[in-house]
Amino acid sequence: DAFGFHQMIKQPTRIAKTSRTVIDHIVTSRPQRITHSGVIPCAGTVSDHDGVFAFSWREEFCPRCYKHVTGL
Repeated sequence: DAFGFHQMIKQPTRIAKTSRTVIDHIVTSRPQRITHSGVIPCAGTVSDHDGVFAFSWREEFCPRCYKHVTGL
């Protein structure tokens, strides 16, 4: 895993007539804290590829420990 990061999404997120690729990524340096991750089927409805999700586990809540990245 490059630079100590682990890719959590292993299933293809864009499926075309001739290809199946993972174009949506969730990476972490602490995969043991990810309790669930996967692909949300929505291709053909709101996008040309599926969505991705991940849930993380923490013993305590720390608002400054998290960073939301949106609108990329």
